[in-house]
Amino acid sequence: MNAPRVLTVDNLNVYYDCCSVIENLSFSVPRGSLCGIAGPNGSGKSTLIKVLAGLHRQFCGCLSWNFLCASKKIAYLPQFSDVNRNFPLTVFQVAAMGMGKPFFSSKKDLIPVYQALESVDMLTMKDVSLYQLSGGQLQRTLLARLLVQDGAVMLLDEPFVGLDAQTVILLWNVIRQWSTVGKTVFLVHHQDDILVHCSQVIDLQKHSCGQKKS
Repeated sequence: MNAPRVLTVDNLNVYYDCCSVIENLSFSVPRGSLCGIAGPNGSGKSTLIKVLAGLHRQFCGCLSWNFLCASKKIAYLPQFSDVNRNFPLTVFQVAAMGMGKPFFSSKKDLIPVYQALESVDMLTMKDVSLYQLSGGQLQRTLLARLLVQDGAVMLLDEPFVGLDAQTVILLWNVIRQWSTVGKTVFLVHHQDDILVHCSQVIDLQKHSCGQKKS
């Protein structure tokens, strides 16, 4: 039995002011997919992710989320360069932001935060300030925040840029686990070593949407 579609895009055209960034893009994504978004620099990969996240609204065409599949949450991880590291927050506080509430009634409320930090190997650094982290440690912290959000759809914009091989493997294993529990993952990446493992790849250079046979 085929999984229900979580997203349908038909004849999508995206603009920055008067400039066309993406033209006539159509694809659909089943629930539980690990969907790679590929293409050269300037092809609109990050722009597409921002459109899906509701952060860029200069577009026309049909973009339809299946509310039965995606009604929970859409969680978004921006590019590393878009993150301000100067906020006076600790690793734990950043991860806890994924809970979406300013205070917690009991320690039980914080269990998902501890679990998320442990899964990305950052629990021992929970009290470290954000500005003290390396690039890989910061990215793991942000990924923990996404885990705490527990979204039905995960949007990841170049999550592996500037990371060492060990951190890439750790984060990639976490990301792959999401699709096994029914989460739908959209992943912007530019290297075939990761994209080859995706169940579906949207190539913005070719405007193709290849879905691999299981």
